[in-house]
Amino acid sequence: MTDGARAVVTGANAGLGLATTRALVAAGIPVTMAVRSTDKGAAAAAAIRASEPAADLRVQQVDLGDLGSVRRFAEGSTDPISVLLCNAGVMLVPEQSLTADRFEMHWGVNFLGHYLLAGLLLPTLTADARVVSLSSIAHRSAGRLDRQFGLGADYAPGQAYGQSKLCTLMFSLELDRRLRGSGSGVKAVAAHPGWSATDERPPRERGDAPGLGLVFARRISQLLGSSPAHGALSQVHAAIGAGVEGGQFWGPSLLVRGKPHPATVSAGARREDDANFLFALAAELTGCEIPG
Repeated sequence: MTDGARAVVTGANAGLGLATTRALVAAGIPVTMAVRSTDKGAAAAAAIRASEPAADLRVQQVDLGDLGSVRRFAEGSTDPISVLLCNAGVMLVPEQSLTADRFEMHWGVNFLGHYLLAGLLLPTLTADARVVSLSSIAHRSAGRLDRQFGLGADYAPGQAYGQSKLCTLMFSLELDRRLRGSGSGVKAVAAHPGWSATDERPPRERGDAPGLGLVFARRISQLLGSSPAHGALSQVHAAIGAGVEGGQFWGPSLLVRGKPHPATVSAGARREDDANFLFALAAELTGCEIPG
């Protein structure tokens, strides 16, 4: 690891992000906790230091649903980065909601905000850095890329979430192709947690209450899903594990739980024409082009 290099983990204050941060600092890696609420981030950092007193942690504010916030975070990030872990996300927002820039919430937070973050931070990545994107087994149900990105009249939370995670996986695969094409040693890798009882929740600012179906789904996940620490194993492996190559997709060996294992990528996620469209659109919307 390059001297002075840090890992950046988005959504590091809870769920999979917190579990990942704990694992990275336990491995001796300094971590910047990129969080929407610095108060919650500071509380999470204090909890980690209670068991890891030597943990090198910084808490910095970023809202992945606000491209201006992403730009400000990137401008203030000057240290070399050895791991960029794009973990933050929203899941099953019950009613169609928009980001600060008026993009569908799942797509804007889970994909577009991380696209811009990765694009802006590329110059600060070390020669052997890894960019890890968190996808989901739900990407399979999305089928092929929907170019309405959840803004159609027939909004459905599960469909919007699945599409965002399809985009996240496509982003990782295409980013790796572009990095390799440029001769870079940086690896783009994707991971999924299986069925994990995470803290991935829709924003509450609007006071939206989920329907009974979503409440039931979350309760079942809490009862039957793996712990965040177990769910984070695959993304931790993708970030610092041995034998990891760019363009891979890691997940639990038994699909929903188990040790990290190469995961299956859907045919829709492998479509390079859709990936090129996605990158061109993201470049237009964010003003940040990732060469390829």
